[in-house]
Amino acid sequence: MEYELNDQDRADIVKNFIKKYSTLFVLALIAVALAFGAYNIIQKHEATANQNASIAYSALLTSMQNGATTATISAESQNIIKNNRGTVYASLAKLNLAGIAVQQNRLADAASILKETLAQNSHNSLTPIISLRLARVYLANNNPKMAISILKKPPAGFVGTYALLTGEGNLQEGNLVLARKNFSTAINASKNDPIVTQMAMERLNSLGASS
Repeated sequence: MEYELNDQDRADIVKNFIKKYSTLFVLALIAVALAFGAYNIIQKHEATANQNASIAYSALLTSMQNGATTATISAESQNIIKNNRGTVYASLAKLNLAGIAVQQNRLADAASILKETLAQNSHNSLTPIISLRLARVYLANNNPKMAISILKKPPAGFVGTYALLTGEGNLQEGNLVLARKNFSTAINASKNDPIVTQMAMERLNSLGASS
């Protein structure tokens, strides 16, 4: 005769299961609830932080447009960096400081700022901009090897600009063959960027025909 569970048997099994596992089940629910709550708190905090940083950076841009002094721009940039760490606006403020350092011919300081900023933005949309600025600083400081090393992997949309600066590095190293090659690449990759195209053509024409 086959054994079949009646309603009372089923009820007893459910009661025993709940009695045995209810504590673990409740703890699991609490853990999920806490995790979800923490996630919401973090998201809300990040949204607020980005909003505050955005407001601060907009104020800085307004100051710059109104002819703020270098000292004022530097101070406001440093405040944004201090109070909004980890945001894209802090990185943009660092670019301001690097630009000021270049204007004051403090190329080593500019390179240091840009290297730190690049390390903090290795996987976002600011990466190519920071890389290009750092490469320019290295070229200005007669360090073509470092400039070229930064420009080895151009992201989509920046092939022409990367090739143009790489060609400048090749020229500093005295490698005219590679310089011509990279200036040609810059021309071919910058059909929609007349400035890069013109600069690359001028540099290529200045080298004359290859021997």
